[in-house]
Amino acid sequence: MGRGPNRREVILAQLGTRNRVDVTELTRLFGVSEMTVRRDLAELQHEGLLRRVHGGAVRLDRSPFEIRDEQLPAEKTRIAKKAAALIDDGDTVAIDIGTTAHYVARELRHRTGLLIITNSIKIAAEFRNTPNKVLVPGGMMLPELSLVGPITTEALRRLHAAKAILGCGGLTLTHGLSYFDINETEVRRTMIDISDESIVVADHTKFGRTETVSLGPPDMVDVIITDREPAGEFRPVFADGDVELIVA
Repeated sequence: MGRGPNRREVILAQLGTRNRVDVTELTRLFGVSEMTVRRDLAELQHEGLLRRVHGGAVRLDRSPFEIRDEQLPAEKTRIAKKAAALIDDGDTVAIDIGTTAHYVARELRHRTGLLIITNSIKIAAEFRNTPNKVLVPGGMMLPELSLVGPITTEALRRLHAAKAILGCGGLTLTHGLSYFDINETEVRRTMIDISDESIVVADHTKFGRTETVSLGPPDMVDVIITDREPAGEFRPVFADGDVELIVA
């Protein structure tokens, strides 16, 4: 099954629904050697995402979202401040479930007159007791407290937003913007469709990385905000001006 990052996302997804994964089982699932699986587990343990045990690994008390939310905080904060500067008081803003998008939500808490549309219960909670309104569509709730599925997308299609703030799982020239979960990807596609301007917030580790589900080419969004100048291979994406690059 695919490349290392994709395998590691599957491992984390399995740990999100049960306490333990086994090396033998993962070897059969991915069609790779035990050494490859053990290397994946070692890298995930090094990143603080799980704990290795004899024959496999167990999940930590914190969810993968909570752990990712704590990674690269300075970079995500810089990106979030740049994104928040593009939002005007009174705007209707769609925000997806990504951790960097969550940072943007925190930057917007003290703004005035915003209507926030989000499928993340965590992000919705950021705006309690603030001078802003929140609209949360219905849907199937995932372990990370996100809402997905046809009910979610159908509800979103009745709405309109000035701007959409979207996270990113990976970005390459071949696969474009990509994510792990197909249901979450469909919600993001709908947010783009209902918004006048779509803004992707992605730290530098997302460039050159490919996840399981492709959302579409980079030029389907209007702005990409990151914390480092991307490698030269990405220059054509921004050269014609269809996509604005902002480096925080």
